[in-house]
Parts: sequence; structure tokens; C-alpha cells
Amino acid sequence: MKQQDTYNTQRVHKVNLVLLTALVFLIVVPIIFERGVADSVGIIIAGALVLILSAVNYFLPTPEYLKGLFFALLPNLVVVALFNLDGFALNKHYLILLTIAMVTLYLKKELILIFSLIVNAAYISMCIFNPSGLLGSEQGLKAFITVFFIINGILCAFFYITKWGRELIEESYKKELEAKKLLEKLKVTFSSIEEGTITLEGNINHFKTNITTIYDSSHHILDSVQEMAAGIQEEANNIIHVNEWMGTSL
Repeated sequence: MKQQDTYNTQRVHKVNLVLLTALVFLIVVPIIFERGVADSVGIIIAGALVLILSAVNYFLPTPEYLKGLFFALLPNLVVVALFNLDGFALNKHYLILLTIAMVTLYLKKELILIFSLIVNAAYISMCIFNPSGLLGSEQGLKAFITVFFIINGILCAFFYITKWGRELIEESYKKELEAKKLLEKLKVTFSSIEEGTITLEGNINHFKTNITTIYDSSHHILDSVQEMAAGIQEEANNIIHVNEWMGTSL
């Protein structure tokens, strides 16, 4: 039997939508202050597009975990595009870490694996085609390996967090089902005890009625026996008188 997924993904969607909105503002607003509105039109349009796509993703009736993957992929793709269009900045790497945290909130190890493949493919592609955009002035294999292993170490840690977290959820769900089964059995037991108590009470009442009937009957029988004894005694006395009368006559 397939186990029901009881994890509240809808709550995670709301959190990720709020995080994504904050993320867009964190990216767009500093660029506007630095360059001005006129030179930031492309960034503003891209941010607005991300917000619109996020809202559409939230309201579309897509599978829950696929929706969660899209929530994390949208800002990730934006950050990768900014690496290539806007150049290196350390805060962009922090934003990548935030997208990893967003997908981790779903506690689904399969999502982490898929997201890891996408992130690694993006990093390797940027290292090949635009290393300066990814690493800045510290270009070279050593810098890339450092960044690459740090990101994958974080992904690995989050993978085990999701794996163990999901196991705890499933274990608690099994415990809940077992508790419900025990509760149902307890209800049946109490119902049987209640029915047995009612039956016992009825039997006791019948027994009491029978005892009362036997008691009354025994009194009637005793009275009848006493009347019979009195009649027999009277008959015996009559026989004695007759016997004495016959003896006197003889």
C-alpha cells in the first residue's frame, strides 16, 4: 500500500513565494540605486517577469513537488543569467545558496538530486564559457574546485537533512496510524465491555426477580405445608377420638 504524503507543501509554497519576492527586490533595488532607472530597465523587466512567473507557478494546478522545483529554479536561473550578463559578485553565490535552501524546505531528496544536477551543470558551463563572470579576478582551476566542492558539500548536507527529515515524517505518520488503530481497538473493547455490563446488569435484575419469586413461592409453600400439617394433625386427633370412642363402646 502506497503511503500517503502528509507533508504540508502548500505552506512551503507560500514561504518560497515570499522569499522569491524578497530575493527579486534584493537583486533589483541595489542595481537601480547603482545605475539608475534608465540603465536598469532590463533588470527591472527581468525581476517583474520572475515575480509574474512565480505567481503563475503558485496558482497553477501542477504537481506539488514539481511546483517546488520551479520555485527554486526560477531565481537560480536569474542568478546564473546575472553571472553572465552582470559579472561576478559574491552576493550572487549567496543567492545560489538561498535557492538550495528553498528546495530543501520540501524535504524531498529527489528534488535535491535533480537540483544538484542543474546547479553543477550551470557551474561547469559558466566555468568553461565565462569563468570571469563566475569567479571574478580569481580565475583558475583551483578557485573553481574550491567553489564547486563548497557548493556540493552544502548540497550533500542538505540531501541528508531532507532524507532524515522525511524519514522522521514517515515514521511519525506510521506511529499516528498505529495509534489510530489502537484507539479503534480500544473503542471496540470499551463498547464490548459496555455491552457486557448492560447484559450483566440485565441478568442480575432477572436473577433478583427470580430470587424474589422463589422467596414468595417458598412462603406460599411453607404456608401450604403448615396448613396441611394442621389438617393432618386434626385428622389424627379425630382418628384418636374415634378410636377411644370405639374402645369405650366395646
